[in-house]
Amino acid sequence: MSIYDKVNPHYTLTNLTPALIESIKSLVKYNFENKLDTYLNKVFQKEDANVLVDISLEKNKKWEYNGAFKFFLDGKDFYYSRDSYKNPDDLVNHAFDHLKEHLSKK
Repeated sequence: MSIYDKVNPHYTLTNLTPALIESIKSLVKYNFENKLDTYLNKVFQKEDANVLVDISLEKNKKWEYNGAFKFFLDGKDFYYSRDSYKNPDDLVNHAFDHLKEHLSKK
């Protein structure tokens, strides 16, 4: 079982094509397994570890992307949101980069 399977993120994806939805989900999985794997392996050593993730992405009327990411990692909360990104992949990657930076300071 991978780290991603233990997290089971919740998605709210609005005005995105089916191909983009699959791409976003794949990118989220990649980020969990490659950017957060070390931290999450430590979290999941506890039997009662609780990790929740809520991801919202939408294409706006300007054909840009707005996103919000809520991470709840066993008592540590982190929120990231940005509007008007031209590339949704960058939005996802930046959210995980900021989370990793935040966790490394704790």
